Amino acid sequence: MSLSDYGNKLFQSMEPWKLRTHDMPKTQWLMRNLVYLLRDLAILIEPFTPTFSNSILRSLYPNNSSRVAVIAENEENTTELYKQYYTHFHWGLLCHRDGITHMDTLGHLLQRLEDDTIARLSKKYIGTQEKHMQSENKQESEISKTAAELFAGKVELRIAKILEVEAHPEADTLYILRLDDGTEEGRCIVSGLRYHYAEEELQGKKIIIVANLKPAKFRGVRSNGMLLAVESEEPPGTKRLEVLFADEFQVGSQVLPKGGVGAEGYTQLKIDKFADFSIVASKHKVEIDGVPLAVGEEELRTKNISDGRVG
Repeated sequence: MSLSDYGNKLFQSMEPWKLRTHDMPKTQWLMRNLVYLLRDLAILIEPFTPTFSNSILRSLYPNNSSRVAVIAENEENTTELYKQYYTHFHWGLLCHRDGITHMDTLGHLLQRLEDDTIARLSKKYIGTQEKHMQSENKQESEISKTAAELFAGKVELRIAKILEVEAHPEADTLYILRLDDGTEEGRCIVSGLRYHYAEEELQGKKIIIVANLKPAKFRGVRSNGMLLAVESEEPPGTKRLEVLFADEFQVGSQVLPKGGVGAEGYTQLKIDKFADFSIVASKHKVEIDGVPLAVGEEELRTKNISDGRVG
């Protein structure tokens, strides 16, 4: 847009319709540069308005529609639209003042929008605008929420009991855990605990799971969720891990930031979106944004690791 403004100002200030009467060489210099500026603008706006851009470029290269000079070799066509006309417009053409030898007569490239047309389009798309505004308002509302409030509305944490522990046949570090999560069908998750816990240390234990995590496959086994554990590198040079056991709570109970309200229905959550939330253990309390995670009024606590990252 800055280049377009520059070209318009140059055209208006030099007044070529007058300049041509007494200085033809300077007029020719001006028009030549403006034509190539127009060509460069058409290339630059192509990602945003490809049809409009193509109209300009085809007018500037009418006798060469099958091949436009290529500055950079082995460069792909900018759009499928250009491939249709067997033309090659490249960013490498920018600032090169050659290749245009004859121009078609340019008509009106844009159509004026009359009042009745504007009214018709407004009526047609008003629903889309309202939906867009509602989406923006929702986003603004979410921005004003605390991390704990956002967490409560997006992440479903549930208490589950480990019914069966099986070593993954294809991975030395993984267990396959079959759980009672309070539902009729139960669920199965895969977890990398084999270097940290023996099977008997997990059997029958209650844990906290991310219940709405998008399913994933680990070496051919489908995992419907993940358990929470706290990690610590204290003392330095060591890596310790503690599963957040929750034997004092009922299976199926929901875990929320204390005082928080969960969603009426949770959507599936990708692992990277879950990782956006920072859950930590601080002095044995499990917190998000300084708010303890709890079942009702009873807060979650770690047993061995006092401080670390929960994931």
